[in-house]
Amino acid sequence: MQLSYEIPIKYLKRLGEYTDIDFCLAHLALYNSSYLSYYRSSTKYKICDNSAFEMGAPMPFAEILKAAHLLNANEIVCPDSFKNGQKTIDTTAGFIDYLENTGELGKFKLMGVIQGIDMVDWHNCLNYLNNEPSIDVIGFSYVGCSAFDSDLMSARIKAVHASMTLSRVVKPIHLLGIGGNPLELRFYEPTSSIRSCDTSIPVVEGLAGNRFDPASGLTVPKLSRSSNFFDVNIDDVQMDNIIYNMSLIRKWADESLKVNL
Repeated sequence: MQLSYEIPIKYLKRLGEYTDIDFCLAHLALYNSSYLSYYRSSTKYKICDNSAFEMGAPMPFAEILKAAHLLNANEIVCPDSFKNGQKTIDTTAGFIDYLENTGELGKFKLMGVIQGIDMVDWHNCLNYLNNEPSIDVIGFSYVGCSAFDSDLMSARIKAVHASMTLSRVVKPIHLLGIGGNPLELRFYEPTSSIRSCDTSIPVVEGLAGNRFDPASGLTVPKLSRSSNFFDVNIDDVQMDNIIYNMSLIRKWADESLKVNL
């Protein structure tokens, strides 16, 4: 499993060495020159996210596409709508039409994100993404899988299992964030379709002095990412915590099967 981390901007070079691929946020690429410069020069596989998690709604189509070009991205995360499968289908289809009408369809791989308010809505969204030929990768948002279980870790594990056994998904899967416990990554070993995961959890918890337990993962309630996360300063103790947490996530991810990009 390939890993990517959301990292405070001052420490992209220092902590970027621990990432396998780059997961880049469209709004930061457009509005922060240091962020753009770092990722634009990177030779790693680059995913341009639509920034819905950070902004509360995805960026406009034209801005997502502009960010992807500025980043020299390989892949774009299509616009989605939290816990709304039908709206996600509509916005994803609209984005694909926009790319086709602007002559941009086929220049980037496309990740479609599954959302759903309930199981029916979720499966309807999954079936659309699974059958849409322009979608190359399916993104499993932990928010979007919440209909499966009240525990977010269990919810996404169950959702991925359902996609493999009931819907016969064969497209690569990307895990969008980690909603509960990073130990989740250990439970995907039988699922060969999982390609990658992005998360800020080792940084967020390390900043607060929380170090993962090798056997239990996160042993305290998960913290939310602060509004100034990308602008924080990191001291030596915090840096040690972050690198330690990343090393454990790497170990757990290595127990999963890799899928080629």
